[in-house]
Amino acid sequence: MNQNGSRQVADVSQERRIEMKDTSRKYLIVKGVGGVGNRFTSLMKAIKYAKKTNRTIYLEWCDGMFGPTGENIFFKYFDLKNVAYTDSPDEVLELLDKGSSTFPRILHKEDITNALLKNYYACTPWIAQFPIYKVGMGLVFQYKLGYLFGLQSFQRVDDEKGYWGAIRDIFKGDNFPLGAALPTWLTQDIVVFADFRPLCSIARLFDYIQLKDSFYQQYKKYADENKFSNVIGVHVRYTDKKPKSQLKKLIGRLQSDLERNAELKIFLCSDNNDIINQFRNIFQDKVIFFEKEMPNVDHGGIHKWAYWYFEEDQKEQLFYDCLADMWLLSMTKYLYWQGNSSFSLISKVIKNDDSTTFDWLKF
Repeated sequence: MNQNGSRQVADVSQERRIEMKDTSRKYLIVKGVGGVGNRFTSLMKAIKYAKKTNRTIYLEWCDGMFGPTGENIFFKYFDLKNVAYTDSPDEVLELLDKGSSTFPRILHKEDITNALLKNYYACTPWIAQFPIYKVGMGLVFQYKLGYLFGLQSFQRVDDEKGYWGAIRDIFKGDNFPLGAALPTWLTQDIVVFADFRPLCSIARLFDYIQLKDSFYQQYKKYADENKFSNVIGVHVRYTDKKPKSQLKKLIGRLQSDLERNAELKIFLCSDNNDIINQFRNIFQDKVIFFEKEMPNVDHGGIHKWAYWYFEEDQKEQLFYDCLADMWLLSMTKYLYWQGNSSFSLISKVIKNDDSTTFDWLKF
């Protein structure tokens, strides 16, 4: 396995970043939307689409959720591998200047470089929001019927229309369906891929992305100093997706674990200060917590806090801390991950060991 805990891929299969301009290439612009787990899942789906359709990826996380607005924060922390990509928008913008074909049909420069949700809104047919379908991805999500049938799209915020007009225009050339619903037969030179909850296995995610070694070594040093070889990693997501009924079972399981092995400790990752305080009160010095600034957020996730309040200097620190928790959870002896959280799922995939990872919602 490599440093990210994923299966090693032979070097001969690795496709290097595109260094030279090639106007014959077709591009897939992958826009960042949502939290880290959402983005990784969407990226996996986009990579599959790009490889299937022979497109070069331009991955764009410039929306200001996890770093200064306008800075492509992804390439500061990660590398792509085994897929054709460019980390510069110049080639795409040059094609746009030359009048190359695009999907959506009307695509402006600012659509490529600006935050997606500043120009578009997600449209879902009202009637599709009620039937509930549960779809497995290693964890269980609730998906709207409209999404499963591709009946969601991003539509321009300045394109005023009534409900039926929005439904009629879901696949109109000025708008575009969520990435998971993109047809593979599109022939346009530039296609935009944006999604936040695609149905996609991410088991091979780290065949294609890699945390830069400088950050990996920082997180690994912390794990070594705290003897993570004898630690249970626990993730409790509690600003949204609150698993109220199972929390007592998790605490009971941990108490039993510590009774059987007094040497064990708990590395707790949570987005909720009340949960952190509760665990510290119950388990005292047995709890290890990666110290960081934790804004008080009772819904929607702490990753949105700095974005909502325009705290530019806090965005990247929250991202760094988020990645620290995600990778540190994967370095523990056992991982109790939360099965309704995409954040937890990423840690499970990095760890890549089903014998030591357990969905605590099933306790």
